[in-house]
Amino acid sequence: MHFYPVIVKEIRRETSTCVSIALEPQNDTVFQYKQGQYLTLRTHINGEEVRRSYSICSAPYESG
Repeated sequence: MHFYPVIVKEIRRETSTCVSIALEPQNDTVFQYKQGQYLTLRTHINGEEVRRSYSICSAPYESG
């Protein structure tokens, strides 16, 4: 699995159990996607690697 750096532009709490995350990729050509695909995000919290999977809910023509 290969990870790419992205900037988190916005985190919006949609419900008590659901969030929307707006990302800004550093290389747009790498991020060609279809709605319904999953992304695995990785970060480090308190020195421990943490990974979470998120479903893409917008179509490419809706971004921007």
